[in-house]
Amino acid sequence: MPKKKFPVSNSGLPIDPPSYLSASEKGVYTRLRKQIVDGGIDSTTGVETLIVAASQIARLERVAKEVKKLKELTVETSTGQLTIHPLVKELRAIEGAVKISLGQLLLTPRSKTVSRIPPPAEKYSAEDDSILQLLMENAEPDSEESNQAV
Repeated sequence: MPKKKFPVSNSGLPIDPPSYLSASEKGVYTRLRKQIVDGGIDSTTGVETLIVAASQIARLERVAKEVKKLKELTVETSTGQLTIHPLVKELRAIEGAVKISLGQLLLTPRSKTVSRIPPPAEKYSAEDDSILQLLMENAEPDSEESNQAV
């Protein structure tokens, strides 16, 4: 059985979204990239997955606006039965696709826990740690003083 590859850093994601994306897709791309890079999330996925997720989320937002405009969430079929409006079905399908894409980018709670990615290390210095300060103050030099104590 081949070894599972662990996620690698994705800090090389382009800052500017591709020019062929629409304005709403560019906005989503920027938001997702910020979450990935600034949030310290490492991901095995590339820029293509980020672009797909941005397009899906922008489409989700557009369809959700259209669904909110509907007077009713059901329509009558030719046989007289009520069924769910096609836009509602489309919204549900897009939600599922977005969930999968966000999981690939490690932006869902479940994907973060099963990806074996350690939480981002907090950056601090000796000034932030009182115990480390005490150790540094009380440290003996390796020269003559340590030899005299023997």
